[in-house]
Amino acid sequence: MIPASRLFLAASFFYLALGPLLGLVIAADPGLTGWLRMPHAHSTLVGGYGMLIFAVAYHVLPRFTGRPLYSERLTLWHFYLANVSLPLVIIAVPLSWTHPSGRVLAVAAAGGLAASFLVFVFNMTKTLFSKR
Repeated sequence: MIPASRLFLAASFFYLALGPLLGLVIAADPGLTGWLRMPHAHSTLVGGYGMLIFAVAYHVLPRFTGRPLYSERLTLWHFYLANVSLPLVIIAVPLSWTHPSGRVLAVAAAGGLAASFLVFVFNMTKTLFSKR
């Protein structure tokens, strides 16, 4: 297993713990639902399940097709970009509702997260469809 797959698995486990904890806080104090719904959803879906999908995809898809991974270096770029951007999204989006400067950070963080997904798409496309 490449290092990035292990890193994505570790990140997935972290977010799969964080998401339900935020859900528990919402259940304990429904008044926080407005503030915590988006962080709860993003940490569980993008962080937990998304990172798990990336880990498995990087490990399995090249093996299924019998092709080498296009760039292991890009997998690390993807990991670090995603795991810097996602916590910023989780924090900045709720802040953007009350602080104008939070909106700039939220947009930048969301852009970083989107860019990390595009790195994955590029790397997997080159891995699965390039003639080598």
